[in-house]
Amino acid sequence: AGDPSYAIIEGHDVRQHLERGERLAALSAQLGLSGPYELSFRLALATPGISTILVGFSSLEQLESAITYVNQGPLSASDISQVLRLATA
Repeated sequence: AGDPSYAIIEGHDVRQHLERGERLAALSAQLGLSGPYELSFRLALATPGISTILVGFSSLEQLESAITYVNQGPLSASDISQVLRLATA
């Protein structure tokens, strides 16, 4: 992922973004999801105004996973609150 010891954009600390990602990955596990990809996909499904989720699939398995996430539906309001709390911390 590169050297996190310097800011790519002035005022942005890459380490903070990596730590936020780690917290969200841990939340994914806590919620019983397969990982951050499912978390982000189902969060998008739950967000009013988002009508399209652009993804790039490199395997049939990834496409099948996305279909599974759609069939499971959006995250609950409680789960969304937890995601937003961690994402903005």
